[in-house]
Amino acid sequence: MTTKPHISHYIKIKPLGEGGNAQVYLAKRGDAQVALKVLKKHSESAFKQKRKRFIDETRSVVKVQQDIPGILPIIDFALPDASGNYWYTMPVATPILERSKTLAVDEITQGVVELAKTMASQHARGIVHRVIKPSNLYFFNGHYCLGDFGLVDYPEKIEVTRTQESVGPKFSIAPEMKRNAQTADGQKADVYSLAKTLWMLITDNTTGFEGMYDADSHLIGLRFQEELRTEHLVELEALLSDATKEDPDSRPAMNDFFQRLDSWLSIKTDWEKSCLSQWNYIQRSLFNGVSPDSATWTNREKIVEILNLIGKMPCLNHMFFPDGGGADFEQVELAAETGCICIHADSGSSILSPARLIVETFGTDIVWSYFRLELDKLKPIFKEGEYAYEAVTEDTPGHYVSWKCGNYGYYEDDSPLPEGYRNVSRYLSGSFVFFLKPSPYNLIHGTYDARYNQKDAKEFRCYIEQLKVLHDQLRSHFQDEREASVALVWHVAETDRQMNQQTDSARSNAAITSNKIRSDFENWVEMNHGVFNFTPLCAPQTNTGSKLAYHIEFFINRPMDVFELGDYRDNRRFLYANGKVLTERDAKRLNLEKYHLYSIESSIKLISDCLVFILEQYGDKENIDGSCTSSDFFRIKLHRIAPPAHLFTKEEIEKVMREGDDSIDNVLVIDADGFALVVPARENYNLYPVRHEIWCAYNKYVGKHSPLSSLDDDYLGSLKGWLKHLQTGNKVCVNDVYREWTESKLIAEIHKFYQSEAEERL
Repeated sequence: MTTKPHISHYIKIKPLGEGGNAQVYLAKRGDAQVALKVLKKHSESAFKQKRKRFIDETRSVVKVQQDIPGILPIIDFALPDASGNYWYTMPVATPILERSKTLAVDEITQGVVELAKTMASQHARGIVHRVIKPSNLYFFNGHYCLGDFGLVDYPEKIEVTRTQESVGPKFSIAPEMKRNAQTADGQKADVYSLAKTLWMLITDNTTGFEGMYDADSHLIGLRFQEELRTEHLVELEALLSDATKEDPDSRPAMNDFFQRLDSWLSIKTDWEKSCLSQWNYIQRSLFNGVSPDSATWTNREKIVEILNLIGKMPCLNHMFFPDGGGADFEQVELAAETGCICIHADSGSSILSPARLIVETFGTDIVWSYFRLELDKLKPIFKEGEYAYEAVTEDTPGHYVSWKCGNYGYYEDDSPLPEGYRNVSRYLSGSFVFFLKPSPYNLIHGTYDARYNQKDAKEFRCYIEQLKVLHDQLRSHFQDEREASVALVWHVAETDRQMNQQTDSARSNAAITSNKIRSDFENWVEMNHGVFNFTPLCAPQTNTGSKLAYHIEFFINRPMDVFELGDYRDNRRFLYANGKVLTERDAKRLNLEKYHLYSIESSIKLISDCLVFILEQYGDKENIDGSCTSSDFFRIKLHRIAPPAHLFTKEEIEKVMREGDDSIDNVLVIDADGFALVVPARENYNLYPVRHEIWCAYNKYVGKHSPLSSLDDDYLGSLKGWLKHLQTGNKVCVNDVYREWTESKLIAEIHKFYQSEAEERL
């Protein structure tokens, strides 16, 4: 005898959820786990309607679950059991909200396509769900499934919905279901709810939005979502708009809904199709689908509107700057400065005064179509001259101060800038152009040289037409779009090279002449350096307390590092006390000492005087002077002759960094006595025992408003460099953080060195 289903056969493990009519539990029977949905007890008047809906839900699912894939099936049920409980069990499935958080928009949409196909099958049988929302959707056995048919409607159902009763989920309910669900078209209401559910899943926002979908709304428009900015959304946004219209008759049927979603997925994965779709969208928006060869707009508000239309299209929103280069732009708005607009791009914001916006089209060959934005001239605020733009800080709308203020967040009097300030580029003249990203023009590297600014609008269109004709010829020859584009890129590069050949040739001839003069001079110096006598320049030096001695190394025409390797070491040439340049090997044989100096300043003066001496000996000073410097022939070498007096601290480095001038290039150095300094890079920073890499100006490495973000690394690097200098006596360039060394370990090693030198002196 078969045992009748009873709720007592199931052990409740934990609650899974609760609605107005029922509770859902994770339960098990034997080893099998299920989701157990149990109708709540209510007052007799309310219970009668809720019981009827629960029975309708259960029977409607059981009736079609074998025939329609995509319905979360009912395994066991009782309506009621012997104890008067109304319940059913389902498989344990993954709520779609848990799954969608890790899915890309394509995967989410593909899941909704599956659900829409299931609903279309239901609609074909006259069944409508009426409770489409994210929490009623599941993933089970590799498929997306519908659950919770508590408000299901079907042809033979005895109506329990009261006149004027609202039926549907709060955040995805169709407006007609709010007014009078009894007479509303449930199928079109399902379409409305599924469209809003799709939006919620894509945006991960389960509160939805009111009314019809608006692609231009910054609050709900998908393309204003940062993660969707580069997605092709044309057909999806059109579908969301159509499916959420107020008038149910204007919405697509469920069959049309999933077919349009499928079509969108197909287009967005095809680069050429998506570009064509976006261009057609622009044409429909601007010209009702029929695009002229050329059109011009001069109204500033209209220009902003059109640029924002272009900016929403990820295949079209790449712009070329008047001074060269390019970037994707995001949004355009009217600027506070009179007659100006502001373009926000990945690379920053640009203020400009638009004169006219031109579109140039080439029939169906859209890859050559483009927009050209020509500018009215703006007067520079801070610097005069022929510049494409000037960098400024907009502290308040329409008011500008030096861009340096925005770089630090403070005015020049050290008062903080107001909230909302921004650094912008004010373009003073020129033109922007906008091509489709797959356009051959975008593929040609040379076109980023702003060549469109060398031509007026008519001349530039002629130039593009010439490229198009050539590309068409190449395409017919190669029978392959990619090969034709590669050939075009090569052709333009070769043409550019030939156009510049005359200038390059002149430069090359000048360089050849200059190099020959220089080479002749170097050969002469190489042959005669042994007879040079620098004795008049080598006055005896007295050490008045320097911890370092400086020697002068002579070299020519050799890599700097060659003297640090192998057999070259003994052949290095230095200036010796007898005023002669000798190899170390020869000097050792003659028992000569290197010429010593005891300050950086005197060393620099000596090598400068030595070069003047050589030029005077050569006799052709006019042709050579200015083409070489003393550092081309001499290097200053240092070595330690006495222990340092001090060991820098992190606080001292912080102090000199804070006192640094960020308007110039700087270098952090450690001097002979172990003190930290920040010196201008134009000085001879490479003559200190320890130096760091150059800090470029205006990057906030130093200064009173600097965050000093590199302080910890600079301190550790300085300690390691200082230790290496003490160990070798040589100059050290710090170019690593040395994270394998701790501060305490480095200081301990340095103190050992200090102590050993002190003991030697004793």
